Amino acid sequence: MRRPVGKLSIEELKDYVLPFKGAYDPRVILGQMVGGDAAVIRLDDERKLILKADPITGAVENLGWLAVTVPSNDVAVVGGKPLWLLAVLIMPTSMDVEDVERIMRRMDEAAKEFGVALVGGHTEFISSIDHPIVCSFIAATTSGRTLSASGAKPRDLIVLTKGAAIEATSILASDLKDEVEKAFGKRFLAKARRFIEKVCVVREALEAAKIEGVTAMHDPTEGGILTALHELAEASKVGLLIHENKIFMAEETEKLCQHFGINPLGALSSGALLITVRKDSVDILLDSMRRLGVRAEVIGEVKDKSFGRKIVLKSGEMVDLPLPEREELWKLFDKITKRGSL
Repeated sequence: MRRPVGKLSIEELKDYVLPFKGAYDPRVILGQMVGGDAAVIRLDDERKLILKADPITGAVENLGWLAVTVPSNDVAVVGGKPLWLLAVLIMPTSMDVEDVERIMRRMDEAAKEFGVALVGGHTEFISSIDHPIVCSFIAATTSGRTLSASGAKPRDLIVLTKGAAIEATSILASDLKDEVEKAFGKRFLAKARRFIEKVCVVREALEAAKIEGVTAMHDPTEGGILTALHELAEASKVGLLIHENKIFMAEETEKLCQHFGINPLGALSSGALLITVRKDSVDILLDSMRRLGVRAEVIGEVKDKSFGRKIVLKSGEMVDLPLPEREELWKLFDKITKRGSL
């Protein structure tokens, strides 16, 4: 039996990856952990180096753009401005150098927009894959404080920015554009395709990091808002109380997810941020996001670990917070592959 597509579960990560930490180095401030967005290394008394590696596998058309944006998000969530990037391009033999150029051109556009230098990498063609994979390695420095997903404390409030399934919306509109145009029309398709522009969270993450009452940040990716909430709780060793009716998303996202039969709360959500903040600082955070033109809403509260992880459904019933077994887009693409079409 073949293993399904997607990242390891939280328990698998704890059992099969996290025990292996290599040599001890006291300069490592923040190393590998569940919900860890990036590593933080102390360089001297003031400066810290922030490092992140990310593979981009789920998109085709916007592969190059996401290869810069997604790891940039991760280092910004920790508190650093992304500066340098190396990229490894693994290309299928069904493609050619023109496809490499198209990916690199989009990487170049994103890197210039975010102030990131492309400083090296590796490119090759292999016969064992049928679509391109880009692995990005990004670095940043900071002299300020660093954050992680492990700092949330009971009674903190949980804030969501921009909404659920932003990246999923972009991928559906790009990789399944014919079906989207057929179902919703050209104007809807054009608007949904522009969701790629919403995927970057660098501005809002760096702004939130300046606020003293912000205790933790995490950017949802594969598995969406639900998985990210579990990762946050796992990293901080806390419980959560989430209100389903407070979790928001764009109209285009809601319509596309309904059309394709996927749960937006379990779908790729790069572009959103989960921020925990003390109650006495939440208005400062919400005002700062508003000034940036970023929608932000309180969706729940951090609880003691003994409370568990709960969600109040729209019906008013409180249940355990669901943990998606797989990313919703991967399930959809598997169905398409098996059927040969939608």
